Order: sequence, then C-alpha cells, then structure tokens
Amino acid sequence: MLSQVHTDRAVLRVFGIPELAHLICSVIQRYDNVSLMQTCHQLFHNILPFVWEQVDQADALISMIPGGGTVTHNSDLLPYVVMQLPSCLDLTRFNVYAPYVKRFSPSTPYVDEYAGWESFLSCVRSIDLLPNLETIYLPVRDHNEYSYGDVKAIDTDCVNWVTAFLSSSLRTLQLGYRKQGPYWNNRGAPWMDFIHAERTALRVFGIPELAHLICGTIPRYDNVSLMQTCRQLFHNILPFVWERVDQADTLVSLIPGGGVVTYNLNPDLLPYMVMQLPSRLDLTRFNIYAPYVKRFSPSTPYVDEYAGWESFLSCVRSIDLLPNLETIYLPVRDHNEYSYGDVKAIDTDCVNWVTAFLSSSLRTLQLGYWKQGPYWNNRGAPWMDFSLFDSLMAVVFQKCSGLRSLSILPVSIRHDGPRSQRGSFSRDVPQAYSNFLQLKNLSSLRVSSAILNLEALAALSVLPSLEALCIHGSGFDRHISCEGLELPTEAFPALKHLELIAQDWENIGNLCNAKPIVFGLHSLTIEYPSHQSEGRYHGLHDIIPLLAANNSSIANLVVHGLRYTSVPPNILQSWGQLPLISLHLEWSFDPEQAFSIVYSIVSCLPLLEVLKLSIPYCAFDLRELRTIVEHLPRLRHLWAPLESSSVTELVEGDFTPCRSRSDVNLCLESNFYLPSPQKENAERLARYLSILRPTTTVICKSYQKSFYHRAVGYCIDEGPKDMINAELSRLRLN
Repeated sequence: MLSQVHTDRAVLRVFGIPELAHLICSVIQRYDNVSLMQTCHQLFHNILPFVWEQVDQADALISMIPGGGTVTHNSDLLPYVVMQLPSCLDLTRFNVYAPYVKRFSPSTPYVDEYAGWESFLSCVRSIDLLPNLETIYLPVRDHNEYSYGDVKAIDTDCVNWVTAFLSSSLRTLQLGYRKQGPYWNNRGAPWMDFIHAERTALRVFGIPELAHLICGTIPRYDNVSLMQTCRQLFHNILPFVWERVDQADTLVSLIPGGGVVTYNLNPDLLPYMVMQLPSRLDLTRFNIYAPYVKRFSPSTPYVDEYAGWESFLSCVRSIDLLPNLETIYLPVRDHNEYSYGDVKAIDTDCVNWVTAFLSSSLRTLQLGYWKQGPYWNNRGAPWMDFSLFDSLMAVVFQKCSGLRSLSILPVSIRHDGPRSQRGSFSRDVPQAYSNFLQLKNLSSLRVSSAILNLEALAALSVLPSLEALCIHGSGFDRHISCEGLELPTEAFPALKHLELIAQDWENIGNLCNAKPIVFGLHSLTIEYPSHQSEGRYHGLHDIIPLLAANNSSIANLVVHGLRYTSVPPNILQSWGQLPLISLHLEWSFDPEQAFSIVYSIVSCLPLLEVLKLSIPYCAFDLRELRTIVEHLPRLRHLWAPLESSSVTELVEGDFTPCRSRSDVNLCLESNFYLPSPQKENAERLARYLSILRPTTTVICKSYQKSFYHRAVGYCIDEGPKDMINAELSRLRLN
C-alpha cells in the first residue's frame, strides 16, 4: 500500500492540474471545496478559482473589506440587522479572492438597514472591484419578492449592489428575469423604477466595452437618439456614432460657413444646390466630434456646384482636421458612376474631399475598388487621371508617412468628345513615382498598370515593408511595359503576395521572370487575359516554368478564367518543382478533358492541402474524386463540382478503402444532390466518402445554401448535405 505521504502528494499533484481540479470541484458540494481549501496552503490556491468563480452573496465580498459586513444589534424584540458599507477601501484581503469572481448575484441576507451607501459608491466609482467579472444576474426569487401592490420592483439597495460591482470586463447584465418553463411569469417580473434604471444605464454606457457591444447591435439612428437623451449619454455614445462618417457634408456643416445651400430659382424647376466650403476655420463645434472619426467615405449628396474649394484647401493644408482618422475609402457605387464613355473616372471634387481630410494618422487610403466575387470588375473601376493623382499623392507623401495600405488606379484620360473618354497607362514623367520611397511603412499597394515601367518598379522595389502588390490592367490599353526588367537581388525584400489583374501575358511573363519578385512569394493570383499577345509568353504554360526556374517559394496559386485545354508533358516537370500548398483553378469554359488536366497537375503536387476547382457545366464523378484524393495525402479541403448522383453507378468493388493512409481530416465542399431514394443513397454516398480517409474524418460542406439543379429543374437546399453528414457521423461511431 502507498504511504500517507505519497497519497497526500498525489492528491496535491492532481489538484495542481486545472482540468482535473475543475472536474473534481464541480462534482462535490461547494462546502466540501471550502473544507478542502482549509487543508493546506497548496490546496487553498489550487481550489480558490473554482470556489470563488461564482458568488451568490454580496455580503461575502463586503465582509472582506475592513469596515464592511453585517452588524447585529440585539434588543428586546427581534435583532436589528444593519449592513455596514466600508467608507474607505483597504482591499488587501479582498484582492486575494476578487480576481477569480466571474459570476455574481447581488443577493444578501435580509437586513433592516444599509449604512454608508453614498461614501462606498463614491469610493468604487473609478475602479473595478472584480476585474474579471463576466456576469451579473438577478437571483431567481419567489413571486412574493419585490412586491408593492401588483408591481414587483427591484429596490434601491439591489441596484446599488449592481452599480458597485460593475466592471469593464462585464459581458452579461441580467436584471430582467429568466424563463420558467414555456412561459414568462410577468406576475413575478422584477421591474425597475425609472430613476434606478436610468442611473444603472448611465453607468453601463460608461463602460466602453459594454457601450460598444450595445451600440454595435442597434441601428445607428437609435444610437443618435440615445445621444440626445442626456449629456452623459451624449459623451458615452459619441465615440461609436462618429467612428464612421459616410457623408462629407456632415463634417463640413459643423464648420461655420460650410454646408449645402439650396436655391429655388424657379418653382417649376428643380432646386439648384451648392456645396459651400468654409473660407475660414472656426473648429469650435467641429472639434467636439472630429477626434472620434476613424473611418471616412467622401460621398456627398448630389449637388450642382461646389463653391470655395481653393480657399478651403488652403486653410486645411497644414492641419489634420481629423487627428485620429485611420481609413479613407471610396464608397461602393453602381457601374454607372464615374461614367464618361469607356472610362469610369474619379472626379476633381472627390479627390478634393480626400485631400482636405488627409491626416498624419491615416493608415489606409482605399481609392481603388473592392473585389466583387471572384473577379475584379474592371468595367466599373474608379480610374484617376494622372493630374489628380499627382496633386493628391503630393499631399499624401507630405502628410501620411505612416500609410500602410494604398489603393489607387492612375491613368491618362483623353477626351475624345464631350461625353467620351479613353484611357492610357503610358506617361511621360515616370520619375513621379520616386516619391513612393517616403512611404516606408506601406505594406499593401493596389495600383494600375501605370506602375509597369522600369523607373516606377525600381522605386517600389526598395520599400522595406511592401508585402502585397496588386496591379490592375484594362482592355482599353494593352501597352506592353517593363521589357528588359532587371532588379537587384535585394529588391522587394518583403513581397509575399502578388496579384496580376487584366494583364497581357507579356507583362505577366516579364514580372514572373524577375527573380527578386517571385523568389519570396507566398501567393500569386492571375486573371487570365481575354486575348492572346504577341511576344515570348502566351499562356500559363509559359509562366509555370519561369516560377520554377527562379526557385519561387510560392505556396498559393490562384488562376481565374483559365483556358487550359491540355498540359504539355514538359510543363508538368515545372509544376512539380513548385512547393504549392493551395491551388485554385477556375476555367472560363468547360474543357473536354477537365479531369485529365486536373489529374496531371495535382499528381505532381504531393504537398497540396487545399484544392479548389471551378469548371462551368462540368462535374467530377465519385471515382474521379477518389483518384484525386488518393494522390494527395495531405489534402484537407477540396472544393470541386461533384456529380453526387453517380452514387447509383457504384458497385461493391468501389468501396475498397483508399491506398493512401492519410491522417488528415478532409472537408469536401460542393453542391450536393441525392437521387431517390434519398436515404438509401445518402447511406451509400457516406459509405463511399468514408473510405477516402478510412482512419480520419470526412465532412461535407455546402458551397451554396441553395442551387439550381438543371437535371431536376428546381433548387436544392442543404438537406442532402445534412443527410450525408449524419450518415458519416453514424459510420464513425460504429
């Protein structure tokens, strides 16, 4: 038998493991945990977090502060009990336990009087007594509690307890009541008097984390209404309402002399609207709101005229109107915006708004456009004329040295007529890009093909923090640039992600042939050109050997609009030299030999973990799926069009487990359909999928919540996927 000493040590060791201690302490009664704590110093500290995680008596906390606790005065009648609140805070003993309290219920023994609320609440106003508190909840009491006539009311003392222990870590404040069975018992509802409710609400909104949670949940106009309730709520909610501003005139109207002026010149015509810019800066009212603005979109109501740009821009040139601004972004508009002929252009007024509100605190300048689905919509791209680009960037270089992300699409816009414009990426002043050297913190750049000249690329190549580079081309200018590109070995030291959108193959080839650009790449995205180009490079089969020859470390390759119809055998060797972990191939048409193309590529990529295949009007049958999975033992996510109805064609020999003994779980993402009988076919399909990874787990995931199935002529929801997953789960349990 083990000696008592060894047994004691083993017990202490067990309670030193948090998971085991939590399991034991949650099984035995709480008073037994308290008894264990009193055994020795080590058990005290091991069990302390579990005993004090939940506190159901307020006096248990108060009694640990000198001067606080219940005082009983004996008389000839029943004892008179007073809850004495401490008048000063000596938290030496209290702080031994307080950090472990996460749930607190403000219930107390029945007392006749509370003494010292005012001084106690004054002491705790600026501190968190319970720094890790997550939940305050009202104890469930019987229907006679809080009873005043027909109204059950929370009294002042209960609200004072809640107020005293509010904490910035709080996530749940449960002062309503919990559901008892299927109904809410309004008869016993703990109603709160308006005065107490208002005081508690004010205290809640004074905690930034809680205010952010509330304000982020309700609509913005409700936040504005809350601001108008009282001065304290105004200041508490102000940071959340003004964190994002989507209208430039909202800001300008706060400066005397600024705002929209409407002229009704003729009652039969539409009013004439003028955006008046202030000629001098009286920022008294403006500065109440300006420090809280972090994101700004320079959109304005449609106006007929802007007045006073020159004087306004002159006034703001040397100051930051929005001292804490982090992001300026172009609003997402429909494809008709910026529309003049074939080129969608950002106008002068939009650039002026951006220029006026540039700030030294700015980190993101988003004047390009966001991706919509898998493609960039070049047709609606907000191009910027070189003249506006130069004037804007001059201020950016001067003011925004801390800029980290820039999206801007400069182009030369030629006017062919009053409503017709053409664009070109060529310009006569390539040295204009040399100022990019001042943006040493720039980590992400989205820019037009205008950057594709030797001088501009040389300037970008020395940026020490540039990790992501996206270059947008367009069909309106197929000018081939960067011929003979030569860069020093140390060029682009931080570049990890490269996107080439609407570029000629010659441009793509020239960039991928530059070893300093592709050597350290983690990801490369190519949008397949819509036309063939003259020169050395004509397709992806010319690019893959360049990546291999330059020892690219690329792990993620994405190709949109692929036009592969076959893969030359000599190119497969180059594919095999790439250390790809993720591959996304998206065809623009249905090739006749889709599976053989995919199979020939992935068979060269044994390290592949993520494979995404998109082929219009094409789906792989289950046997083809198996062949792919067998050759990729590390595959954990496969997105592919799957002909799940081919489950009816399977024979018993198809259910032999895969040869590849992978220990990696597999997620199969597709649009799933089950032919009738659905239950039987769900079982067969689940059985077949389970053999793809016999020793691990296969999970199905829907690519879309519903999709139109051409063969059956109606939409399919996620029901088939759920049935298959249920069968897969059952097979794992068996």
